[in-house]
Amino acid sequence: GGTFSVDNSVNLPGPAESFGQLFAGPVTTYTTSSVVQYPTTPINLNCTSTPNPILEIQVNVTGTVGCVANITQFIFSTIGDAGFSQNPLTNITEADVYYSGQTPGMSYDNFFGSVASPNGAFTINGTQPLLLGAGTYYFYLVYDVPVTAISGNQLDASMTSFTFNGAVKNNMTTPNPLGTR
Repeated sequence: GGTFSVDNSVNLPGPAESFGQLFAGPVTTYTTSSVVQYPTTPINLNCTSTPNPILEIQVNVTGTVGCVANITQFIFSTIGDAGFSQNPLTNITEADVYYSGQTPGMSYDNFFGSVASPNGAFTINGTQPLLLGAGTYYFYLVYDVPVTAISGNQLDASMTSFTFNGAVKNNMTTPNPLGTR
């Protein structure tokens, strides 16, 4: 019994027609996140043709494939555990975020977003669907450092928050990890 409408039709499907499949698995839910200094080796000013990784962001979720969640924003600061990044306006031309799925390790394959000339607090917007179901997803904050950067200066960052499915998350462990580059 009952009334239903498919494609604005009230006709009953024939016995050989499929109604399709409905899936009601658990939604993708944020559980924890952490921030790691990645890596702490000095930046070689003679090799700055690619961005230099600063932080690795690990976002842990539960749920199933098909119940997609999105990360749409990261808020960082050039002020890290040393209390600063030295001369960020001179030493950082751009900050970028990259995504490597559930595979740890910096990769330039999946660009999330960028901001020019970060100095103090800065926001990077983008949209990254978390399509792989439960597990840890990896994001990387990188700085573009010009060859004109001041040799011997140190660069750092801390993470203030990120937006997961429209909700601001700021409870990550080690938002300001030890180490500089």
